[in-house]
Amino acid sequence: MKIIIISDEEAGYVSGSEGSKKSYGEGGGYVQVLKGITAGVEQGEMCVIQGTSGSGKSTLLNCIGGLDTVDSGSIVVDGQEVAGLNSKALSNYRREKLGFIFQFYNLCRI
Repeated sequence: MKIIIISDEEAGYVSGSEGSKKSYGEGGGYVQVLKGITAGVEQGEMCVIQGTSGSGKSTLLNCIGGLDTVDSGSIVVDGQEVAGLNSKALSNYRREKLGFIFQFYNLCRI
């Protein structure tokens, strides 16, 4: 997976991931999806997350969005550790800090 950051040089640290790891399954079905991701995105920067199918792009975005948690490491957005937020604080975080566009149409019955 590649994380590409495009900067317009504005100050202010917005989002970062340090040593983030995430895995699924147990025993023979154990898969480590995030393998120590460390990256940062400053205010005013645009970021592209690029990788092959199964490389962990959606998992990383779900962890940043508080929809999933990392097994170890940290995800910090605007100075706030996402993993430590309770459900009400997560709801406020999602409402105030980000928006989602899902790749599946789970929100609309077709």
